[in-house]
Amino acid sequence: MRKMKRSKRTGAIGIGTLIIFIALILVAAIAAVVIITTAEELENKGRQSKETAKKLTASGIRVSVAEGRVNSGSGEIDQIYLYITLYGMESIDMRDVVLHVITSPRDGTASSQDLSFNENSVGTPDTTHYGTVEVNDPNDVFPYLLGPRVILKLTIDLQQATNLNTLPESSSIEIRFLISEVGHETYDMFYTPSAYPSGGGVVTLLAS
Repeated sequence: MRKMKRSKRTGAIGIGTLIIFIALILVAAIAAVVIITTAEELENKGRQSKETAKKLTASGIRVSVAEGRVNSGSGEIDQIYLYITLYGMESIDMRDVVLHVITSPRDGTASSQDLSFNENSVGTPDTTHYGTVEVNDPNDVFPYLLGPRVILKLTIDLQQATNLNTLPESSSIEIRFLISEVGHETYDMFYTPSAYPSGGGVVTLLAS
């Protein structure tokens, strides 16, 4: 009889231990799921914060001066000169920058075109490209790199461009810098003067 009682007691203890063991496994599994889920959420939040920080600290392009060349023959602006500088700390490769340009002649129909950097002839604009020339480059970097303290003169040829208009008096031009790498998208709008020099020349464009 004593052996029977001991056997029943041992069996009860074994079942109890097994139940506790299974419960521990379930608790551990639940804890693991919670930890993994939390880690994934923290990773996603960290990634989002990183992207937000990149956008907030990304470099952009600032237009310091905008000018237009008045053609003595047509009496309209046929070339645009933009003196651009960097804001931010990270240099911008102009080969990654596309200009979205909209020309709106007075009493005319607006037209737009995307222009890219002219890698074949850096300083020369043509039908589908803009050109850049170094005005100030204390670091002696590549002419397509806009870095700190660098000033580039960017030229758009309205007459050669495939789908842009030359600009008479009291017209406007919109320019959007689209940077393929992480960077601030810059938008500028300029107006041409209400009167041009009769013999042609360079005039300052008015910022909106």
